[in-house]
Amino acid sequence: MEFDSLVLVRLVRPADWTPLDPTKAARVQDAHLDHVHAMHAANQLIAAGPSIGGTEDVRGFAVMTVDLDTARRLWAEDPGVRAGLFVAELEPWAVPAGMVLPGPTMPPRSVAEVRG
Repeated sequence: MEFDSLVLVRLVRPADWTPLDPTKAARVQDAHLDHVHAMHAANQLIAAGPSIGGTEDVRGFAVMTVDLDTARRLWAEDPGVRAGLFVAELEPWAVPAGMVLPGPTMPPRSVAEVRG
């Protein structure tokens, strides 16, 4: 059996997290969403989105199509990670080839796009 290698990403609040002022937080969130959109457009990411209904410290999840080192580099460049809003925890994952398929939907580029 053939396997696809993926990377699971869990975005969590760091232990030393402190909230940003609302204006800066909005800019960082938009930059984070734009970064996620760019990774998806480059076929480096299959899906990403916020955590719902879990613990407050878990902010979101993503599934990457790149190797672990590339995923580490890409998340280190994420504006939300750089601003200290979250830390990316990465785990390599293997699934039967073709089991996880990307779809045609693109992630939003900003909070305004999310709200419509």
